[in-house]
Amino acid sequence: GDASSSSILEFCGKPNVKIYTSTIAHNTAKTATSSNGSIIKFTADSYPDSEDTSILSSASSLDMTSNTIVNNTAFTTFLYDSIGSKSLNYNILAYNEGLSCRHLLGGVGPEETAGININFNALIKSATTKSFCDLPYRNDTTSIDLSTYSQSSVMTTMQPADEYSAFMPMYFLNNVATNPLIDVDTDSNSFGCSASDQRGVSGLFNKELLLEDDRGNGCEVGSTWASQLFASDITGTNTSQVTELKNYEAQRDAYKELVDDANTEEKFLNYYKIRQAEAEQNIENLKASRRYRQVYIDIFATSTPQEVAQPNGVYQIQHLDSSLYNVEVEALGTGPDVLTNNNPEDLPTEKDSALRCEWDSKLQQLLLYRTDGKISQSGDYSYCKYTISIKSDPTIKSTGIAQATFSNIAPIANDD
Repeated sequence: GDASSSSILEFCGKPNVKIYTSTIAHNTAKTATSSNGSIIKFTADSYPDSEDTSILSSASSLDMTSNTIVNNTAFTTFLYDSIGSKSLNYNILAYNEGLSCRHLLGGVGPEETAGININFNALIKSATTKSFCDLPYRNDTTSIDLSTYSQSSVMTTMQPADEYSAFMPMYFLNNVATNPLIDVDTDSNSFGCSASDQRGVSGLFNKELLLEDDRGNGCEVGSTWASQLFASDITGTNTSQVTELKNYEAQRDAYKELVDDANTEEKFLNYYKIRQAEAEQNIENLKASRRYRQVYIDIFATSTPQEVAQPNGVYQIQHLDSSLYNVEVEALGTGPDVLTNNNPEDLPTEKDSALRCEWDSKLQQLLLYRTDGKISQSGDYSYCKYTISIKSDPTIKSTGIAQATFSNIAPIANDD
């Protein structure tokens, strides 16, 4: 838009609108007080008891979740009224030129709801502060008031579209240790933010680690998460190594067929060759690692990676890989189920001389086995503590527990 635009997003009729994990920034509309220029307009342009003249049905709905709405210029960035239902959750709606939020008919009274449900939003709540967001705060106990926070203290400037931002311009949360927009709802029983951020990065919310009970892992406010290294308490049991080997062999053969196929497009050949080589290497690594009744646990699959600030201001996710992370392990012993009870005091204190726990950096798997080959007795579990740390900064680390059981595997019968 520009200075002559009335609005950027305007809704009429009976819409059911959902705006998730989006960055809405650097848009422009009219700024004059009499213009009602807005970036997002969700109003009926009538009084609540005059629906016959409304441009918006009372059955309309607007759901804005996990968005970053900043640095827009208009008389009001979000213009609303009391018609229709509106739900605002985990949005940054601040740092705009003009008001960030305003009711069409004027200020919202202390007892009004205006049909809005608000949870864990980051807003300017001080009426005397630039970019004030006028919402019905009567029942709101979760939103974060940014009146005393500068924009640069909670987020970067807008970063250009590149490989680190899924090729979309966006903002990143910064100053992780002190940022009030990170892990905002770790005490909540349910998490209403989006399941993944604007980049597609998934969040593992409400994870609790037995050995890191002081760490939360809740939702962030805004369209991008602050991805932090977070291990996982995970369970596993021994499965058929023959079946696993066959799976790798099937992958190898499938890629080999594509490589050998004369009809395969040239642009895909190199990728298929790489995947074929990876499958072949996995076969060799698996063969070299095999032991009787061994448990394989993929700790990287259930952990979250660390993102690292780059000199140009973007945040690059350091994907979990042995080339970027170290893993240290310690066999703890055998004892009762501590993960169900969530009580670290029940972890075994006496070492089990037959229990082994190792990290295989080639397979990128945690390996647990017993030198005596025994199966686990009913109610017994074997434990291994592991710590993941990033090689570029070993002070960034997280510790999880692997719980394993050893069982009999039915023999595979083949016809002679």
